Amino acid sequence: MVVLLRGSDAYTLRALFDMHNFFDSFDFFTGPDPTRGFVEYVDRATAQQVGIIGTGPSNASVILGVDDSTVNPPRGRRSVRLTSKSSFTTGLFIADILHMPGSICGVWPAFWTFGPRWPAAGEIDIIEGVNTESQNTITLHTSPGCVMSNVGSLATTMFSTGDCSTGDSKIGCQQRVAGKHTYGDGFNSVKGGVYALEWTSEHIAVWFFPRCGLPEDLRLGVPNPQAWGQPMALFRGSPSCQVDSFFFDQNIVIDTTFCGEWAGNHQTWNSNTKCSSKAPTCQEYVAKNPKDFEDAFWEISSVKPPEQYFQTGHIEVAASRRLGLSEHTSYPEAHRPGQTGPQAQDRATMAVSHLVGLAALLIGCCWLYRKFWIFPSLHDHGEDRGCGRVKMLSSSWKLPFGVDKLARVIEAERRRKLPVLSLEDHERYGDTYGQYAGGLFTIITRDSRIISSLLLGQPHNFGHGRLRKLCFGPLLGEGVFTEDGAEWRASRRLLASVLRQPRCSALRALEPHVQTLLRSIASDRDASSCVNLRPLFYDYTLDTATDLLLGDSTNLLSSTSETDSVGKRFSHAFTKAMRWIAMRERFKMFAGIITTPESRQACRTARVCLKQMIIEARQLESEVVQGSLADFVEKAGDLDKARDELMNLVFAARDSTASLLCWLVYTLAREPEVLERLQKDLVSVLGKEPDTLPTGSDLIKLRYLDDVMHETLRLFPVAAINGRLCLKTTTFAYGGGESGEEPNLVPEGTLVCFSTYACHRSPKYYGEDAMRFRPERWQRTSVRTRTEDFTFHPFIGGPRKCPGERFAWNVVKYTACRLIQCFNTIAVDNSGSGAGPDWQELIQYRLGLTMSPDDGVSVILKA
Repeated sequence: MVVLLRGSDAYTLRALFDMHNFFDSFDFFTGPDPTRGFVEYVDRATAQQVGIIGTGPSNASVILGVDDSTVNPPRGRRSVRLTSKSSFTTGLFIADILHMPGSICGVWPAFWTFGPRWPAAGEIDIIEGVNTESQNTITLHTSPGCVMSNVGSLATTMFSTGDCSTGDSKIGCQQRVAGKHTYGDGFNSVKGGVYALEWTSEHIAVWFFPRCGLPEDLRLGVPNPQAWGQPMALFRGSPSCQVDSFFFDQNIVIDTTFCGEWAGNHQTWNSNTKCSSKAPTCQEYVAKNPKDFEDAFWEISSVKPPEQYFQTGHIEVAASRRLGLSEHTSYPEAHRPGQTGPQAQDRATMAVSHLVGLAALLIGCCWLYRKFWIFPSLHDHGEDRGCGRVKMLSSSWKLPFGVDKLARVIEAERRRKLPVLSLEDHERYGDTYGQYAGGLFTIITRDSRIISSLLLGQPHNFGHGRLRKLCFGPLLGEGVFTEDGAEWRASRRLLASVLRQPRCSALRALEPHVQTLLRSIASDRDASSCVNLRPLFYDYTLDTATDLLLGDSTNLLSSTSETDSVGKRFSHAFTKAMRWIAMRERFKMFAGIITTPESRQACRTARVCLKQMIIEARQLESEVVQGSLADFVEKAGDLDKARDELMNLVFAARDSTASLLCWLVYTLAREPEVLERLQKDLVSVLGKEPDTLPTGSDLIKLRYLDDVMHETLRLFPVAAINGRLCLKTTTFAYGGGESGEEPNLVPEGTLVCFSTYACHRSPKYYGEDAMRFRPERWQRTSVRTRTEDFTFHPFIGGPRKCPGERFAWNVVKYTACRLIQCFNTIAVDNSGSGAGPDWQELIQYRLGLTMSPDDGVSVILKA
């Protein structure tokens, strides 16, 4: 156990408790148990004599046990309670714990700190639980008047109350950790891990790291909590609760008691049927069953600073980086560039042949090295330290670089069933599985706990890296979708200034585009009133996006086939470029092999046209538009950076909004009962006249339309699958082992994909009717709860949540409302394609960077 104090720029060692000085550094408490437990705390000599303290194997740890042989001990079961001789005010406390008392009836283990004149100087419970619990509870106790928040804790941690006061039935402020490997049997099943407590004048934070996932700075003995990401529990001080006033002079305590006011409480004992079925009271059970407490011991080690747990992890990183180093070639004197003549040409041909052969050999060796050494070694190291190996697709290693997996993807996409392939793989291999494809080791999950950790709990460990820039860069450039770190944060702030413009939230600015859409529908309908809305929706959303964001619309819906405007050229090039970069994303590290001159030209044209549109928009006479756009360009630094940022925003605004509109109308045409209820709701709010324009307050009243849109996004998310690149080796609390419930080592360079499509259709989250379109489910389920636990994440979530979510939602809701007002009939076309009760099974998907129906949105619309 290590205690460090904060210096000017780093923590320095204050105290080290290990097998050499551990028992000399603690006092053995021998008084009556303050919690009135059925326990006899003994002194050091007695504990050594009866064998309940000692050292572990190879004298590398200390063991604190309990009496597991005496039946009906008269003064309670013997145990030890150790209190550090030194006290501390603030610092970083690190404990390497190999084993803790298991999840056993009657047992109440705790690792905690407290100060003098309790509770005046406070108490911090780092590890605590009772009976058969599998989750740790972290609690603060103070004198009256201390209220704290948990802003910054992991989203999966449950915060019971912010009032940390003790007494008058108050139990302090508690945060209950979701991971089952942080306490008791689950903790021991992964061979323990490291708990870290950072106590500063501003906050008290607790982290837990399973043994297979220690941060590198911790392994190297230079702990840096700022690099650890979100703590699983964070208590922030407040004006009414300044940390220094309520917590000071704390001693470290480790103990195991029995029963007492928590574990033996009548209500607690009887509510646990596993325990109450063994004996009517806690004390009776503890007294008569000593052998049940053989696993009720602490085994504590110390942090060993220089030890390198994952040497192969460093090799893997170096090897993966070497793959891209051959950018410069030196030429022998006999065939330097520019030489001519037959001999030079022959030698050049031979040299090229040799280089190609050498490159093939190097690639083959790298593949073999990665397949047979790096990944197996990393997973073996993970298993040695309690992490389970992720399940692998059975076909993943038959051909180099996962070509077989890539072939499966291409075939599923040819059949327009790619999202279904992902769903089928999850049903076969579980919520989390691994594969090797496109030159990357990939973990694919639909486990909401892992998705939460990926997007919210460990955002610093994951990003887009060079992979997103490689695939999307030719079109999107340097923007919010291709950047990481400080550059991404700057882009995010810049785009937020655009989306805060009053024009972006003004519904009245949408109505002229709705009118143009209605005229286009009228002109495109055939004799049977049938029209394919998909191309109209994509033009409509680009018109609205460019108008609201730039103040200068592309006006695609109102242009004729002969029109040759910069907006039309942009739309054509942008659509072509989007198809190309979507294919590049499939090929990942091999994106370069599908590059064509036409695709490159499409990207260049789109970028040139958007830049021209920005210039023209700035020249408009409108003071509002000119001022806001000029300000944006100034904040961006130059016109090229402004163009890149707006290209990223237009990409999200057009495709995300059009995708949701397509699926919404596609679904309403196949669910007449849902449409009928929507029509009744609109009449009750807006009346029967189709010319009545809905206001913002009107839209808020249309709650069922919200339910329908949420259900549409659940079954047909804008992006079926998304991913992040692991920037440094870490762990997930789940995803490993046969059951997927063990911690999972994630090596640096791993691509972690989360299937929103499969997660949203999981019966575990949505019941047996998860595949059914049923908007009513949202009337009994809080959308906020679903988004917070990541069982519903159509707009991603966490720090990189889609910045234009509200923009897209308002556009779609207003447009849907107007379409339902204007058309009494929205039905499947005369072919009946995809109709009937099983219409979802017949869907074919068009998958670019967003998802839409492959056969379009061909519907009959009648006023």
